[in-house]
Amino acid sequence: MPIGRYLREKRIATLISQSEASDKLGYSGPQYLSNIENNKRNASPCLLMKMCELYGISKTEMRQVYIDSCARIAKKEAEKKWVKE
Repeated sequence: MPIGRYLREKRIATLISQSEASDKLGYSGPQYLSNIENNKRNASPCLLMKMCELYGISKTEMRQVYIDSCARIAKKEAEKKWVKE
């Protein structure tokens, strides 16, 4: 599962709106968080740690989701490069 979808599901499960989450994470509006949830922008590990606290996610679980997401992205990029050459 893409990390953005995972984060959206966790946020919704905690009954926190995108605007409320953005505010609690220190952003002035929900657009930045929306971009992360729609996989248009990557969340930093620091932000992911804050999300763990806000959404009640264990750091071990978040770490694994982050690693899996990075691996999936790296694989897609490598496949694109392989086809080009």
